[in-house]
Amino acid sequence: IATAIFIAAVNLRGVEGFAKVAEKIMPLSAAVIFIITFIAIGRNFSAVPNAFYQIVTGAFSYQAAAGGFLGAGIMIAMRFGVARGVFSNEAGLGSAPIYHAKAKTDHPVKQGMWGALEVFIDTHVICTLVALVIITSGYWTYVDAAGVRLVGAPLVVEAFNSAVPGFGGWAITIAIVLFGSTTIAGWGFYGEKGLEYLFGTKTNMAYRLLWIGAVVLGSLGNLSFVWAFTDVFAAFMLVPNLISVFALGGVVSKLTKDFFAGNAYVSHYERELQLAAGITPAQQNAIQKSLTPETKEVTETV
Repeated sequence: IATAIFIAAVNLRGVEGFAKVAEKIMPLSAAVIFIITFIAIGRNFSAVPNAFYQIVTGAFSYQAAAGGFLGAGIMIAMRFGVARGVFSNEAGLGSAPIYHAKAKTDHPVKQGMWGALEVFIDTHVICTLVALVIITSGYWTYVDAAGVRLVGAPLVVEAFNSAVPGFGGWAITIAIVLFGSTTIAGWGFYGEKGLEYLFGTKTNMAYRLLWIGAVVLGSLGNLSFVWAFTDVFAAFMLVPNLISVFALGGVVSKLTKDFFAGNAYVSHYERELQLAAGITPAQQNAIQKSLTPETKEVTETV
């Protein structure tokens, strides 16, 4: 209920409301995670080399290879590895471009590089640091009295709590709640923009109300069912988007070459106008390079 109230307060105000909340919460959450993570790793620093050893040997061990050859390992890796990888950075879903498209930039490749950097920081930096905290704490092999192993958020909370007693568990819990809440609000915006493209703005308010109801149902539902349900619908997004990515590969390649060659970006619509006016691409590049940042902003607005 508390999450639904937060989402209602944010999403009913539209993208502007979400942007104002996210620009304050996200940096704070990231700062909390980095600080508490480095403290936790620092307290168990002597175990870090062994943690990397466990990661590498676990990935290339005989058991992992045998499982892969038998098919079970590959199926599990595809089922959980790909699904959780998508949720860690959203790469391939086609969702992040909705936000990147609203950014003010003089070239799409430059904005695309920020998107690639996000994936690297999200998965290779943050996830690796959290994994080191879990492994160095020893909780990754912990089994309770009932013979049940800790997984998911409870495992992360216990690992941080053991590394930084009395503070680590609370700090990482708060960060998880803040990240989760802003993620839910962000996905609400994604869906709204999709419906807006299909049916116009008349569906926005109805969708926002439905999204708030979905938040309540998701919070009360069985966790395994919610994960399975989400994985299925993520696949519905992933497949058509990857087809589009491959189809647009030539466009991306051309834009990337133009960017590193120092050529100014010109949209298809602008290019048609220039051709009609008899302006060559070389002349357009010279014009773009001569503009000041203020003039560029006015030109883009027009």
